[in-house]
Amino acid sequence: MEIPIEVLHRIFKEGLLKKDLYSCSLVKRTWSLVALKILWSKSMKPADTIHTLISCLSQQAKDDLVEKGIRFEHWIKVGSSIDYPSFMDKLEYSTLLKFVNVLLTKQINQEQQKKSLTYHLMEYLCKLLMNRCVNLTNLEFSSCVIQEIFIIPFYHFPGANCRLVNITTMTLDCLLSYCDEFFYALSGICKQIKILNLSHLKENKALTYFIESLAYLEELLIEYSDVQFPTNSSSEKLKNRASFLKCLAIYDSSVSTDFLAQCINLKKLIVSGNNFFQNSTNVGLNRLRLDNLEKISIKEVSNEHMTKIKKLLVHTLKSVSLKIDSGHSSELTKVIVQNYTNLVYFNGIFDDSLTFLLPTFVQNCPFLEIFKIYTDDNLSNIDISDELIRLGNIIPGNLKKVHLKRNWVYDTNSLNYFMEKCFKKLKGPFAFKINIMKLVNLQNNFGKRIVFKIYHKNFIYVELLC
Repeated sequence: MEIPIEVLHRIFKEGLLKKDLYSCSLVKRTWSLVALKILWSKSMKPADTIHTLISCLSQQAKDDLVEKGIRFEHWIKVGSSIDYPSFMDKLEYSTLLKFVNVLLTKQINQEQQKKSLTYHLMEYLCKLLMNRCVNLTNLEFSSCVIQEIFIIPFYHFPGANCRLVNITTMTLDCLLSYCDEFFYALSGICKQIKILNLSHLKENKALTYFIESLAYLEELLIEYSDVQFPTNSSSEKLKNRASFLKCLAIYDSSVSTDFLAQCINLKKLIVSGNNFFQNSTNVGLNRLRLDNLEKISIKEVSNEHMTKIKKLLVHTLKSVSLKIDSGHSSELTKVIVQNYTNLVYFNGIFDDSLTFLLPTFVQNCPFLEIFKIYTDDNLSNIDISDELIRLGNIIPGNLKKVHLKRNWVYDTNSLNYFMEKCFKKLKGPFAFKINIMKLVNLQNNFGKRIVFKIYHKNFIYVELLC
């Protein structure tokens, strides 16, 4: 009995590792097509990808490249009966260029000849992809992958309009900003983009025009930027885009508080590094309207910005991740304990002097599922035996994972009490990180009701089969 392709695809996609998919592709043609589609829908990583794509070129294209001086293995010249490009949903242009560069570096010593052949091979590959990448939804450029990057005008090739119009995710290294034609061309085609990642932002009117054209933009990531976003070349139209954003991520970059104040529908905010806080003022942060914010992540930020950090910690948050310097952890811990009742996820600092507030914090968060305390440099032992017993008495029924500080210790009796309460109250499996020294006691008391997971630095995760 033949397994339906839809069922086969679900089994392969959700239940098999990459090496298993390769094995399945050798069983028979139906299995091969399903397995290869899953494999090729992933990011381009193995260098063999370039050889396979070249094998999909027309015979005339391959003959022309051979005539120009490129050597191919026999299987590449023969070609493939499988339409590999049609499986791809992501085009990593820079990675493709890197693979071409590696291939030709092994064959060509003369630099000028290598550049010429790189252009010809990339041109053929871009024409192939624009013609046959029917599932393309993700386009990525990164000049960090290769020192010298040039853009083939693939957006003018036959089929480009049909392929690029479905792009919903785009990653752009703005060191490419010298190529104004590139941004203007994309703004006329890529109208469906919802997720945009920008790095090394520079003042550039063409890029600004491109962002302004994205009427469906929901997620914006800015990293390693020397200028504040929006730039001086930006118009009011770009600021108005802020009201459509649902996710904003700022890595070692700065976004103006005027722009952030327009993000009235923002649900997720990520801030990494000090740049944003250094370039913002308390007055500007006071104007923010983050009433819909549900998730926030702040990391690698100095504690000197604690006052500004607290202005972002709104009451509507369901997920909080705070990995920052612990110099003001006492002040921040009190803010966290006193202000949240909707938290489902927490991963952050908690001051050692305020461990008595742990039960209060957990009790205030009846929907809590993940509770992880970030371990700072202070490794002096703190006994939380009493707090652990109190936690057992008020533990939320949906709790799935608890990860306490390495320097928080507790006695055997309190651990046994906490575990027993977990078995009675929790609705599903529960992972708890404990000191390996407690392992024997747990085995004696709970036997087959616990499963041992990951071991690391004298600690082990145990999963309770509640």
